[in-house]
Amino acid sequence: MSWAPGLLANAVVRVWLSRKLADFINGIDLRNRQVGDVVELSAREAALLLGDGYAELDRRVTGERRGVGRCASQDRRRIRQPQR
Repeated sequence: MSWAPGLLANAVVRVWLSRKLADFINGIDLRNRQVGDVVELSAREAALLLGDGYAELDRRVTGERRGVGRCASQDRRRIRQPQR
């Protein structure tokens, strides 16, 4: 599928930062981020952090769309926009 990479080029993925060992991980600037933050990343950046176990998909988005309630630990997550 030659069209798939172009389709995902502008995709934004919300991930929950589950651990942080450095300010830059796989070339991604995490200086202003803390464990527990929910951040919006490009699909490529999100895939790198997810694959290495530094992040998890933000389950609040999928839970809200399905009408499932949020638990208290999810309510404590802070959402920060990427700084560019």
